[in-house]
Amino acid sequence: MVNAAAGTTAGLQGVRAVLVNPTTCPVRTHAFTTGAAGLFTFTGVPAGSWYKLYFFTPVGWTIRYANSNPVSTAVVGRETARMGVQVVRGTARPPTLPTKCS
Repeated sequence: MVNAAAGTTAGLQGVRAVLVNPTTCPVRTHAFTTGAAGLFTFTGVPAGSWYKLYFFTPVGWTIRYANSNPVSTAVVGRETARMGVQVVRGTARPPTLPTKCS
């Protein structure tokens, strides 16, 4: 997570990231919370599926482009993917995780 308000690439600690595969029954989720550097890693996630990645920011922060929460992403083999998500000061309405298979 990048603190866009600071104009730096400093990370934001305490963002909960939840990776969801809504096509499995029951819906499978993998969760992680960013550390001091604002980084998170998911391991042991089955490849070959499209996932939705949801972000839950700490109080006082919001995703800069709110329409990008959740983000669609694919897991391909043993590839390592990197992405950046900008956060700014503000009030965030937490996203709703799916509870039913699609």
